[in-house]
Amino acid sequence: MGVLVGAVVVMVMPSDPHLLDIKVIQGSVGVDISPFHRYPPRWVRLNISLDASNPITNRWAAWFKNISMVINASDDGNESMPSRLNIDGGADSLQSGQEMYIRSVQSTDDPVADMGDYFVKKLCRRENIDVTMRIEGTLVLQMVGMLNGGGGLGQARRNPAVTYTCLGITLTVDNSPSYTGADVSCRSIDTRS
Repeated sequence: MGVLVGAVVVMVMPSDPHLLDIKVIQGSVGVDISPFHRYPPRWVRLNISLDASNPITNRWAAWFKNISMVINASDDGNESMPSRLNIDGGADSLQSGQEMYIRSVQSTDDPVADMGDYFVKKLCRRENIDVTMRIEGTLVLQMVGMLNGGGGLGQARRNPAVTYTCLGITLTVDNSPSYTGADVSCRSIDTRS
């Protein structure tokens, strides 16, 4: 007499492919310019700080990689920075409930070519600029955990290109410690065809 034992493991993929919550820290991108009194300046540096969190309550880990960003002026929809900003790193293996701080410093020695005349002139006059940021990247999801017998769970992945739109962001030349703004949550846009 033999006994046949079988088991089925059901892995439920979350239905929303945009699982990460992305926020722009203090709702701003800090700008350093040298020198302010000269146009065009010799260089401009953008200090970008994002917070990524994985709000899923089950066993899915998330990676957010190949991150790039486009910045458009909110007050003039026709003005956008000509260069796409590429963010090194990204969010690695964010387990359920974890957060990760993503910081990037983008520098240019040719501000007018890389950022556009509109942005550079305003920033040289020490004017803040209201912008909309579009953050794009690749999201990878993976089931993590172990079965009771010690064997690893099967892996399931989805690699959609995801886009987050961040409204109400300020490009600011005020980098003083007293500058505070509320974090701004970005909303995801379904880019699946």
